Amino acid sequence: MILELDAVTVTFSSGPPWRRRHAHAMREVSLGLAAGEILGLVGESGSGKTTTSMVALGLQAPTTGRVLFDGKPFPKRRKELAGRMQAVLQHPQWSLNPRMRVGQCVAEPLAVLGGTPRDELNERVRTTLVQVGLDDSFAQRYPHQLSGGQRQRVSIARALITRPPFIVFDEAVSALDVSVQAQILNLIKDLRAEFSFAALFISHDIGAVRYVADRIAVMRYGEIVETAPATVFFGTPEHEYSRQLVEAL
Repeated sequence: MILELDAVTVTFSSGPPWRRRHAHAMREVSLGLAAGEILGLVGESGSGKTTTSMVALGLQAPTTGRVLFDGKPFPKRRKELAGRMQAVLQHPQWSLNPRMRVGQCVAEPLAVLGGTPRDELNERVRTTLVQVGLDDSFAQRYPHQLSGGQRQRVSIARALITRPPFIVFDEAVSALDVSVQAQILNLIKDLRAEFSFAALFISHDIGAVRYVADRIAVMRYGEIVETAPATVFFGTPEHEYSRQLVEAL
């Protein structure tokens, strides 16, 4: 397994010490993600999907439970995992500096790691842009000069530049037009086939998840209520909430 969440609970507290309130964003969540697999995580807003992605990326520590990456506990210094896990977010502008050219934005994760000669770095940027369906001339443009779909392709290129074994796609197509969504979903499938990365694909869009995921996990009120291979899930979902999702599709 490239990623394992073992009985992870995340609790947030608020209010004064004499009147503390506790909210469970995740409750005893156990998930495993095999190398090269796309796991679709579905559920309504507020179900705990984004907190799960933060835990998976090492950005949120569990209150209880443990997280393993490639069979080992997360290191105390997260930068030891730099380049090995990446994220593609709902709004690409969240990860693209508007003052940097596209080529600089894409190169940044690899440049931060160091050790890559400039000529090789520039060639990697050009190659990666082509792999996500953009001409290498896009390297000289600024993010505001691109369409929404093109910016999301740049975000994917930025995530892919370090050749990570694990990528989180957090609502990566929900802000796009339907026709552009299909293009990006096809791109994700093609890139996974080419680079064999594992992916946690988070979405409230059950149709998008059905198209790209090998396996489905359903989250509700911070708990995983069902996990099944995609072919089984969409044929015979077991949990009542899962059946509601499939019927809505």
